[in-house]
Amino acid sequence: MSDEYIEYEVFNDVTAEGKEIELAIVDKFDFEDRSYVVAALVEGDEISEDGLFVYRLDGSGDDAEIVKIDDPDEYSRVADAYANI
Repeated sequence: MSDEYIEYEVFNDVTAEGKEIELAIVDKFDFEDRSYVVAALVEGDEISEDGLFVYRLDGSGDDAEIVKIDDPDEYSRVADAYANI
């Protein structure tokens, strides 16, 4: 068992049911000339292993904004691309 502490960048989002959730960015990647982040739910002080979520990064550097992907086709293409990395 490792006692290594990893600090993640976190952000909040709201589910379709209106519940606010906290997510941690666990990976970043580029696909089709756009940047994306992969996030996992934060539960207390732990990162959940129950699934990952993909968000688009609009802008660059410190001005980049994390944006929910509303288009199901885009989300599917990007998620499939990430799964094949």
